[in-house]
Amino acid sequence: MGTTEIIGWIVSALLGLVMMLGKLQYDSMQKRVDHVEDQIDMIKEDYFKKEDFREFKQELWARLDKMETSFENRLDKAIRSYAIKDFPDLN
Repeated sequence: MGTTEIIGWIVSALLGLVMMLGKLQYDSMQKRVDHVEDQIDMIKEDYFKKEDFREFKQELWARLDKMETSFENRLDKAIRSYAIKDFPDLN
C-alpha cells in the first residue's frame, strides 16, 4: 500500500466519522423540533385568541349592563315607595 492509499483511507474514515456525528446531531435536533412542535400544538389548543375573548367580554358587559339597569330600577322603586311622612325626624 502506498502513501496515497493510506491517506485516502484516513480521509475516508474521518469523513465517515464526521458524517456519523452529523447524523447523530441531526437526529437529536429533529427530536427536539418534534417535541417543541408538540408543545406548540398543545398551547394552541389551550390558548384563547384575542378574538375569542372579545366575544366573551362583550357578552359579559351586556350582562353587567342588564344587572345595573335592574338594580337601578329596583332602587328607584324602593325610593319612590317611601314618602317624607314616613321619616318623622325629617319633618
